[in-house]
Amino acid sequence: ANNKTTFPILDKWLCRAWCAIEGELNDNTNVYDSYFRNKANKFDCLLLRRKPEAYLEYINFLTNLSIQYNIPVPTLEERLFGFNLRKSYVYTSSHS
Repeated sequence: ANNKTTFPILDKWLCRAWCAIEGELNDNTNVYDSYFRNKANKFDCLLLRRKPEAYLEYINFLTNLSIQYNIPVPTLEERLFGFNLRKSYVYTSSHS
């Protein structure tokens, strides 16, 4: 959205990435336990509780990763989510 305010997306794919990365970095399941765990203990990537708090925590997570790895939040979000599959990308190896 050129020249417009944008907000990070928190869909099922980014919920998975958030749980996985946060869990790996902190060696815990706090994000999963706090927002996603259901009675059947099945991870279906649905935010089940405290959605505003979860989104704020997700924004803080992205901001901290952005600072730590010196990557702008929109670029970080794209890397976590993946590339637009409707576009063709040319990948080159820097080791050629």
